[in-house]
Formats: sequence, C-alpha cells, structure tokens
Amino acid sequence: MSVVLAYVHPGSVTHTFMQSVVGVLSSDRADQRITGVLPIRFRPSGICDARNQGVSAFLKTGADWLWFADTDMGFLPDTLCQLVDAADPVERPVVGALCFGVREEAEDGFGGFRTRTFPTLHLWSDAAKTFLDIPYVPESQLVRVDGTGTACILIHRSVLEAVREEYGPVWFHTVRDGGGAPLGEDLSFCYRLRTLDIPVHVHTGIPTTHQKTQWVREAPSL
Repeated sequence: MSVVLAYVHPGSVTHTFMQSVVGVLSSDRADQRITGVLPIRFRPSGICDARNQGVSAFLKTGADWLWFADTDMGFLPDTLCQLVDAADPVERPVVGALCFGVREEAEDGFGGFRTRTFPTLHLWSDAAKTFLDIPYVPESQLVRVDGTGTACILIHRSVLEAVREEYGPVWFHTVRDGGGAPLGEDLSFCYRLRTLDIPVHVHTGIPTTHQKTQWVREAPSL
C-alpha cells in the first residue's frame, strides 16, 4: 500500500499542521506507506482548481491512496495508520477522520458573529434536495455518510479515476444542489460520488482539531 499526502496552501501552513505532519511521518518510518508529498499552492483560480491539480498530480504517480489534509488541521501521529486500517479499495474507498467546522449563525451586536461548531458528517435529503447534518454522531464508529469535508480524508485512486471517466478532470468543481444552492468543493466531490454509487465513510474514532476564528465574550445573564 502506498499513500501520497496532498495539501493546499496559500504560501504558509499552521504550526498545528506542521507538527501533525512531522508526527505522522515519524510514525510511518517503519511501514513507509507515504511515498510522496504534494504541496499545491492556492492561487487566484481558487480552491477547486488547486484540489483538482492535486488529484491530477497524484494520478500521475503509482500510489494507491491520496490523503488530503488541510493546513489548518491538527491530527495524531497514528492518524494515517487508522485511516488505512479503516479503508478498503472496494468496500470503503473513501474514509475521513472526524472533523468539525464552524458556522456563523447570527450577528452578535458587536460587529462579530455567534458561531456553532458542527461535525462534517452529512446525509442527502431527497425532501430538501441537499446535504443535511447528521443529528447524532455515534462514538468511535465507522459511519456511512453521503457527504463529508476533505480536511482529513483518504481516497483510493479508483474513485478518482471513476469520477474522471464520468465527468472529466473536475473532481472538485462546484455544483448546485437540487434547490439551486451552490455546494462547497468538498460536498460537490461527494455529490459526484453519490451519483456513481461510491460509498463514503467517516471514522468517528479518528480525532482531529480545526483552527478557526471565533468571537468570545462573557456569557449573557439568564
């Protein structure tokens, strides 16, 4: 088994990410699963093109798996080992770690926003014609989902080849959901996988951290 680590960056990465990558590389010395690293510069053409460039570069290698990790993520030294153990080229060709995002829900009256964290596990709703958050996240389980983020995700090359054969080299080009709302590049990728009946899983026992900006203040009196 061989893995290529790809990450999109604007010219710099966070300390959290760098320390995490060093830890994984050190942990991988014995197994030597990681056979290459693909840094992709984020340019004005956008995140979609950057991720597509990463996939194109990966497919020119002979590696089996592409591991996307975002540069504002933190993860443990055994993260890749856990992802590999959970994955399977046929049954589980896409496996993500448990990642969290932040949504700005309402203005806070101080020029900022009240925010809410959420796990990036989503199911497709035929009624809403879009991806919805999973209301309850099982602890330490491999969960089948319809969509997830690409902040820390392992993808078998057969998945990327199948998308290219059906749609062309536009793995992460954004699409619109059934209601006409634009989807992010990660859910657009998952949308294509859904049309091809390619399963997506998230292992909720593989933790990560995600560095984000939030506004903090004293709690209002009840």
